[in-house]
Amino acid sequence: MKAVPEPVADQNPCRASMGILVPVVNSVAEIDFHAMVPDDVRVYTARIQNREAESIFDSATEHNRKKLDGVAEAAERIRHVRPDLVAFCCTSKSFIGGRDGNAEVTSAIADITGTAVITATSAILSALLTLGATTVGLGTPYLSQANEKLMEYLELEGFTVKVAKSIPWSDRYSPLAAYRLGQSVNQPGIDAILLSCTNFRAAEIAGLLEADAGLPVVTSNQATVWACLRTLGIGERIHGYGRLLEEDGLRKTRDIGVAGIDQPPR
Repeated sequence: MKAVPEPVADQNPCRASMGILVPVVNSVAEIDFHAMVPDDVRVYTARIQNREAESIFDSATEHNRKKLDGVAEAAERIRHVRPDLVAFCCTSKSFIGGRDGNAEVTSAIADITGTAVITATSAILSALLTLGATTVGLGTPYLSQANEKLMEYLELEGFTVKVAKSIPWSDRYSPLAAYRLGQSVNQPGIDAILLSCTNFRAAEIAGLLEADAGLPVVTSNQATVWACLRTLGIGERIHGYGRLLEEDGLRKTRDIGVAGIDQPPR
């Protein structure tokens, strides 16, 4: 009679899991998520195919009409790994249609996946509210049309954008360019620096920029990771990415009422 093998402890325990939907051209969000989340939180990725233009910034108006193109297919793929929540990691596609557009993409993904859904835009707004920010300096790698849409959305939600600047899209992979952009929008009267775009290497310089600027820094990927972890009930402090992740713990977050962000995980 064969001996029954001793049970083996799981060498890779999983406390929680999240699925992230990432545009096919994005090479930053996945790296940022894996760098910031605790080791026992699993991150699964599905790519969103952009069929209408090489870059989502080529035509903000056209992409507003077609923003769900490819999203449903990516959501259908990610649901098979049964994540506890899903993050929509494209800031511009979640703000370009305003509040209604953000709610539409949130609901569309939630209907397919059956989970809580957090968009990058919802995470940014929640982060700014939680930090008590009201007036921001905005830096992006976007074209002016996308910047204008983001400023409209921020102002609709009660924020004042005192200064907004962009860098060339080709500089989005430079942490030094992100740092310099953040410093350039650090002007008197603001109480937070916002660096928007999930395909922008801004999260990795958030801590340094905060220390030098003396203000909280919010970035798309940092805020989305923060919102996902807090929604999952994970509150340990994560260092190196700014006070949002370092100081918040599980204090009550301020949400902006978009369906999905305040839902508990399955």
